[in-house]
Amino acid sequence: THPGGLYRLRLQPKPLHLPLAMHAVPQGLQLTFSEPLDPASVAPAALQVKAWDLKRTAGYGSKHFNERPWPVTAAALSADGLTLSLTIPDLQPTWGMEVSFDLRAVDGGPVRGRIHNTIHVTGETAGGDR
Repeated sequence: THPGGLYRLRLQPKPLHLPLAMHAVPQGLQLTFSEPLDPASVAPAALQVKAWDLKRTAGYGSKHFNERPWPVTAAALSADGLTLSLTIPDLQPTWGMEVSFDLRAVDGGPVRGRIHNTIHVTGETAGGDR
């Protein structure tokens, strides 16, 4: 009932189309979804990435400083349709980041959402220990 949380899950007869994992790799990001994506919906224009800096204080929260877009120059889908690889030149660690996506699943259902995250280090491969 409040923004910013996961409060209740209900069993539904249809797929959820959720992102399950995200990995920072030297050339960009890899996102893994719960159901296969429609390859026709995968394009850099369907994805937006932005990053920002934060100022640590004794109080909770911080305004975004130095907010900047990180252009997605290419997007490729794995053979099973579950993992989306985004090419983002010069991706580097950041305190605040948002990845927005507006895609379609193979079954035609919408796959839309936003992921807020922090990148501490980039790994050599998805699923690595970084």
